[in-house]
Amino acid sequence: MKEQNFKNHTQIVPGFHYVTFLAIFALIGGSLNYLYRSTPENKYVASLLVLTSFIFVCIAWYVRAFALKAQDRAIRAEENLRYYVLTGK
Repeated sequence: MKEQNFKNHTQIVPGFHYVTFLAIFALIGGSLNYLYRSTPENKYVASLLVLTSFIFVCIAWYVRAFALKAQDRAIRAEENLRYYVLTGK
């Protein structure tokens, strides 16, 4: 098995890591600008747009956090299995 290290194990998906996050931050900026410049009749719609953009930020954050937590659990289980195979404990 090829030795794993940080350089050969990373993967950057441009559509996710660059385009999606740039679009979310552009949505936040645009929605905050719209809220600031909106008339009193449009404040409700503008605040819903701001709320939606922050929901997207939370979703993007937790998508990565949950995936990393699951990956850490799988790695820990694999290490425990290897330890058991080598030592019998």
